[in-house]
Amino acid sequence: MLDWVPSAPYTAEQLLEVLRILRDPENGCPWDKVQIHASIRKNFLEETCEVLEAIDADDPAMLREELGDVLMQVVFHAVIEEERGRFTFEDVCREVCEKLVFRHPNIFASSAAENAGINNWDALKNKEKGRTTLADELNTVPATLPALMYAQKMQKRAARKGAFAQTAEDAAAALKAAERGWEEAVPENAAERAGALLFAAANAMRLAGVDAEEALTFASKPEAEAMADARELVRCYVAAGFTKIHIDTSMKVADDDPNTRLSDETIARRGAELARVCEDTYQELLKSDPDAVRPVYIVGSEVPIPGGAQDPNAGMQVTRVEDFKATVAAFEKAFKEAGLEETWKDVIACVVQPGVEEKDAGCTEYDRAKAAELMASIKEFPNLVFEGHSTDYQTKYKLKELVEDGVGILKVGPGLTYAMREALFALAYMEEMIMHGKEDEQSHFIDVLEKAMLAEPKNWQKHYHGDENELWFKRKFSFSDRSRYYMPVPEVNAAKEKMIANLRKYGVSLAVLSQFMPIRLPPKKKLGADAFLSLWPNLSFVTPPA
Repeated sequence: MLDWVPSAPYTAEQLLEVLRILRDPENGCPWDKVQIHASIRKNFLEETCEVLEAIDADDPAMLREELGDVLMQVVFHAVIEEERGRFTFEDVCREVCEKLVFRHPNIFASSAAENAGINNWDALKNKEKGRTTLADELNTVPATLPALMYAQKMQKRAARKGAFAQTAEDAAAALKAAERGWEEAVPENAAERAGALLFAAANAMRLAGVDAEEALTFASKPEAEAMADARELVRCYVAAGFTKIHIDTSMKVADDDPNTRLSDETIARRGAELARVCEDTYQELLKSDPDAVRPVYIVGSEVPIPGGAQDPNAGMQVTRVEDFKATVAAFEKAFKEAGLEETWKDVIACVVQPGVEEKDAGCTEYDRAKAAELMASIKEFPNLVFEGHSTDYQTKYKLKELVEDGVGILKVGPGLTYAMREALFALAYMEEMIMHGKEDEQSHFIDVLEKAMLAEPKNWQKHYHGDENELWFKRKFSFSDRSRYYMPVPEVNAAKEKMIANLRKYGVSLAVLSQFMPIRLPPKKKLGADAFLSLWPNLSFVTPPA
């Protein structure tokens, strides 16, 4: 225990000192002192995203908090480098000040003298960085950007060097060519042709002044257009027979005031409009299917996220009771004003953050004590339960507590895909054992999947961090499964089918099945072979010869 106690007013220097203490090899925090750049890389991304959500929400308190979290990440990385003797936080501050002065010759006299005749920001950057070739420019685009954003940045920089379509007509021609290529695609080149089509579309949007990343969301459109798209979306869901409809209208659209927080009333009004479409669609559905199940509704959102981890071990902050109640009150009022009194009775849940989070190496467990106030508040709404997201990998005891406390709907998407991969790998290991000596006939499913992931890393690269060995491990065993994006790849799917065919052909012995797909039994309880094999009807299981 150290004697130094930070005291107000807190400064950047105090923050530096706090991080240095936390990193102290002897007396520091057991978690903080062992971190490296790679291990907290994801934290930086998460905190940055939370800042963006605070900006979208126009919530000054939330923005202040989240900016502090980002600043802490900056200082954390700087302290790690300070320990290595490579640079300090002061060096970081000095360099960014020098950069700002250098790139503003219109403001600072010293920079004006040095950069006489250069007023273009990008030209100044190239001079500063010593970039002279197209390759120099392209290599500066971060590979971790979202795919469409990455494509447009690459196109913009290539175009500056005259190496890419620079007119709308050129872009339109390239897009038509890509469309023809897609129409002629076969399974073996479908992924390549799809990539070419998306790349050409991104360039056409760039030249039209459209942000490709935002174009995939309703947020880039004015309310009239965004709501028209949303109405069609929910209509299709209900018409297709979906019976659980989550109405989330919490994000701003293009004509919302960017400087004003989106009110609960606006969110609820838009939500009620979508609920009306759902109800009308259901009545139409009844004409063709009299037995169609009436849809139920979920309201509320984790956006904006009510908080975020205060430290790496604290987990997500729990939704405030007042925010939850305000959401319910606003939606109930909007539904009734829209003539949907009866439909409001079919609203069964409100989304909240109970303080859980799915992570690369596991999860943040539910803390009943931290969520006690929120969970008590649901008792005031006898017709509602909470919906909790990211409840993957909670223990059965924590899931039981969540349900007991009022989280009646648990969202577990990543956990399901993890289980799928785990099962496929178990089958692959069994194939390898059963077909020992017949390597040429094996599917080599795990190797084929690895090759596909390395050939197209964009679906995992920004999610997995560490050295080459750590990345190799995470591609195969991370709880934040990304292999699911590669299952449709023709080579991967073919390997899977071959693996299943091999297992059916050669059979699976009980010993191998027990090794790779064990069934845990109570002590002293035996399971007969017939009963054991009946659990796996889709494969041909055989007993090894005596």
